[in-house]
Amino acid sequence: MLGEHLRIIDHEVAFAHRLLLGWKPPWQLGGLQGLVNPGAHIFRDKLRRVALNFDPIRAAWTALSDGRIEGHASALPEEWATAAADAAAAIRLISLTVS
Repeated sequence: MLGEHLRIIDHEVAFAHRLLLGWKPPWQLGGLQGLVNPGAHIFRDKLRRVALNFDPIRAAWTALSDGRIEGHASALPEEWATAAADAAAAIRLISLTVS
C-alpha cells in the first residue's frame, strides 16, 4: 500500500501459464476473457466498468532489472526447492515481459 493506493496481485493465477491449456497472457486480447462470467473472480464486480490507470504498475514493472528479478529468485527459501522448476519458469516469464 502506498498512501491511499492499494495494489492487489492475484497470485493464485499469476503464474498459471504452465498449468492451463490455451492460456493467454492477460495483456493480450482475450487474455482476461475468463473473467467475463459473473462470479468468476472476486474483484470482478468492483472493477467492472472502472477506468483503471495501469501506468504506475507498468512503470514499476518495466523498471525491474535482470539483477533484481534474479535476486528474488535466489531469495526463495530451501523449503521451496521442490518448486524450483516453477520458480524458474516464473522468472523467465517475468524477464520476458519486462524486456
